[in-house]
Parts: sequence; C-alpha cells; structure tokens
Amino acid sequence: MKTLTIGSCLSNLTVTWLKMDYGFDQTHNVQHMRSDAFVTYYVERTAKMIPLDFMNSYLKGSERWATEAQKYLLNQYRETLGFHELLDSKDPDTDFFQDIQSQKVDVIVMDNFMDVAAQLMRPKNWSEWRNSPLFLNPHFYANQDEICRDFEFTGHITPEDSAACWLKIYRFIRKLQPAAKMFFLSFMYATSTDSAERYHRAREFYLNFSQLARGEDLFLVPPLDLPLELHIPGDWSHVDGHVYRALAGYIYLHSVAGMPRPEDLHRSAPTAMSPNAELVAAGN
Repeated sequence: MKTLTIGSCLSNLTVTWLKMDYGFDQTHNVQHMRSDAFVTYYVERTAKMIPLDFMNSYLKGSERWATEAQKYLLNQYRETLGFHELLDSKDPDTDFFQDIQSQKVDVIVMDNFMDVAAQLMRPKNWSEWRNSPLFLNPHFYANQDEICRDFEFTGHITPEDSAACWLKIYRFIRKLQPAAKMFFLSFMYATSTDSAERYHRAREFYLNFSQLARGEDLFLVPPLDLPLELHIPGDWSHVDGHVYRALAGYIYLHSVAGMPRPEDLHRSAPTAMSPNAELVAAGN
C-alpha cells in the first residue's frame, strides 16, 4: 500500500514500522513545514517564499550542521517539499503536488509536532518578503549573528489557529485523494510537563481540532498519555520505539482489516457473515 506523511518523526517513524512490518511503500514525506506556512504557500497561495537561490547564497551552513540545515531548507520549497530522505526516488519532472494529483495514495499520516514546537523567522527589513516566514534554526549556520540581525521570530502559532490550518490542509489533501485513509496523530502533551506553554499548546490543539474535524472522514488519534517508561529522558519530542510500532499496527488494522473508528462502532454491526464466518457457523 502506498503511503505518505505530512508532519514530523511522529508520522514518519510510524510509517517506518508500516514499511518494515507490513510492506507499505512510502512515496512522500513532508517535514519541517508548520501548518500556517503550508496553508499560506501551498493551499491558499496568498504569499510567495523568499527565493531559494537567494536563501542558498545568504545562509552559510556550519561544518557541523550543514547537511541538516540544507535538508530543513529544501523541505519547505515546492521543488523538493515532500521528499525528505526520499530525494533519490524523486522524478525530476514532477513535484509533491503534481504527484498527489496524479497518483493514488492508500494511507496518509499527519501530525502537528511542528505547530507545537516551532517558531518561524521572517525578515525584518526586506519589505518584499516581510510576510514570507521560514523555519530556520540560526545555530545551524556560520552566519548566525547575521541571521538574527536580519530576521526575527514570529512566535508560536496558537492552538486555535493551528487547528484551523490543519483542517484546511486535511480538506485540501482530501480533495486530491478522496479514497485515501487519512490518519491524524495528535502530538502528545504527556512528555511536556517541563514546559507549561508547550503542554498547553499540545493539549489545546487537540481540544480544538477534535471539534473542528468532527464529521470529517479522518481517523483522529488523541494525544497519547504514555507512562514514564515509554518516555525518553531529556527528549520530549520522541518516545520509545514500541509506541511508533503500536501506532503502525493501529493504522494497519484500520486501513487493511476495516476496523471501524470508535465513534463508528454503533453503526458497524455486520449485516451478513463473511464466507469464513459462515464456514465456522456451519461447523466446518
């Protein structure tokens, strides 16, 4: 089954287990895009990004972080968006959006980690690009001081705005992939007890999004309340590998075995037995 991810390691590591355990084929992987930037640049197209050629000449990658810095940047631009760790398989004549318009995808996995964690940066004085923020980690670059002089952080997206943007993204993708099983993994707040603000962003997002997405054809997985033994000390953004593998199993059962969503259970009573069930009932 063909699958793609839009989000972070939460989605991507889950799909890694879908590939290893169940033979799924990951075609695309959108990373390092906050939902409001994705909506602005690719759904509503109300602003243009700072040209990639300019950013490549302006940013000076440090020796330690050069590879990561370039990946983070390329992951946000249309030419290479959707191919994190998959560039070797990319058709040079198409992009992510052309692909999802022309290729059938079976399973789509999304998550909101970037909205919980990331601030964007926008130019302070370049008027043409004042409303064209990017996700940048200044410490990735040798010209960190120059970046902090020319750019400013925009602050975190609010949980309410994040939920509204993700609904737009879901509906945008749903129009292009009407038959896909779509799963949204709400990022957990159980690992953020050391940060009240981050805890609030993760918790309030789910409360808002679960209301906005009600009635949509979407499998919404609540934030997981994981015991401490499944946390990773010092790393709030990742959890024990068993969790990603379990999420992969959840997605597999819903997408392959027809397991209903919990809210659909009262409507899912079978009207007829399957052929195997009829054999069992007959005593064979």
